[in-house]
Amino acid sequence: MIQRLTSRPPAPLWQKFGLSLGVSLALSTGLALVLTQLPACQPQVSSTWEVHTIKKEKLELGLHESGEIVSLSEVSLRVPFDGKLTQLLAEGTVLKAGQELGRMDTSSQLTEKDNSQFSLTEAQMDQKLALLERDIRKQQAQFNQEQARIKARLAGLKLKQLKTERDPAALTRIREGLKALAQRQQILELEARERARLYELGYLSRQERDQAQLQLDESKKEKIRLEAELKIAEQGPRSQDLRKQDLEVQKAKAEVKQAQREGAVLVRVADVMKRSAESRIKTYQERQKYYQGLINKGVLRAPAAGTLVYGKLQVGQEQVPVKAGDSVNEGIELAKIMDLQQPVVRLNLHEIDAPRVHLGQTALITLEAWPGLQLKGKVHRLLPIARRTLSNDQMELQGITCEIRLEKPDPHLRPGMTAQVKIRFDSLDQVLTLPSQALIQKSQESYCWVLENGKPVRHSLTLGPSDARQTVVRQGLKAGDKVILNPTELEKSLEASPHGPT
Repeated sequence: MIQRLTSRPPAPLWQKFGLSLGVSLALSTGLALVLTQLPACQPQVSSTWEVHTIKKEKLELGLHESGEIVSLSEVSLRVPFDGKLTQLLAEGTVLKAGQELGRMDTSSQLTEKDNSQFSLTEAQMDQKLALLERDIRKQQAQFNQEQARIKARLAGLKLKQLKTERDPAALTRIREGLKALAQRQQILELEARERARLYELGYLSRQERDQAQLQLDESKKEKIRLEAELKIAEQGPRSQDLRKQDLEVQKAKAEVKQAQREGAVLVRVADVMKRSAESRIKTYQERQKYYQGLINKGVLRAPAAGTLVYGKLQVGQEQVPVKAGDSVNEGIELAKIMDLQQPVVRLNLHEIDAPRVHLGQTALITLEAWPGLQLKGKVHRLLPIARRTLSNDQMELQGITCEIRLEKPDPHLRPGMTAQVKIRFDSLDQVLTLPSQALIQKSQESYCWVLENGKPVRHSLTLGPSDARQTVVRQGLKAGDKVILNPTELEKSLEASPHGPT
């Protein structure tokens, strides 16, 4: 039972002048008010005291901590690249796996993709040109080599002809060849005319007609060659001509080798141009794929089914929820998708309290948003290391993360709700308990202030177990005592008054 008392220290009885004493007592719903007026010649000291009536009751020993409603199954969604959020669904939306939940500005990625597409097209054109250039250079090299080889063969033939000039056997062979060729030409001419006539009549094909003419043309070329050989053979070789022609042969052979080397160089240069174009094509294709991937990632989708809970951004000294229009950096946690069919309360335990908490311990959970709702759960998980920090009176303390799994889901639960958790350690029946705010501990002494006959009196205490909110009193109090719940204000008031109670 809590009472609020207002009291001033009583005046001494020996004062006879200026003495006035007024006492007014009013009781309403357990509220007591005591007023005492000091003499006019002394400074007036006034305090308002909240009191609690001590009684024997059952004490559930446990740990009281605040936590946050999360999910046993939660998946983080991180920002895929630096940029601006343009669209976001409302927090708390229940999503299906793969459902779109927002979008990022991808205009710069689209621009980069277009630029890479232009460069890719340019590289593909360069590749085609390189292939054409390679074919042209290859054909040019083959032409140059064949030209050099023909020149070398002609030089060799000329040298051979020089060596065989005025050879009687050679002259006879050539002349006989010319006679036989002349006879053959006559036959071929007759055959060609006859075939032309038959072709006109439709008895032969064009190919059959042309075949005779081709043979006639070949015989004419052979006649020209034999006549040239005959002329050379009739002239006879000269030593200086042989030496000169031999040099021509060596020069022609060198030109063949030079043409081969130059042709190989031309082909290699064309191959380098081709490989360069192919490398650029591969690079721009990869860039296309990269920026298309970013554009696809710019459509933010739920990685799993669950309730949407946005992350927070550090703005100055505050953390504010992510919203549409914010500029965000790659890798930060944009949101969590929580499955509230598996609700969990996540809280931080002081490392001093952690040894008393074990897996499977029962816990009672209440919600600030729903004061009348009580839920049950069990300690489900304890991190094996202390890596979180808690602020306690401006001191940084190591904490251990603890998760309480609720027995069953509840429709009132929402991600991020604040939950009060009590983890039960033990139960004591019919013990005197003192509220923690009434207890003062200095050095080796523990005490409280008890209101006796309207005056605060200090009581030294012997204490028992505590659950941080209530402490068992072994000695120093009895049932019915009224303890003051704001002893700090009381002591300040007593220090300021020279006539305060002792």
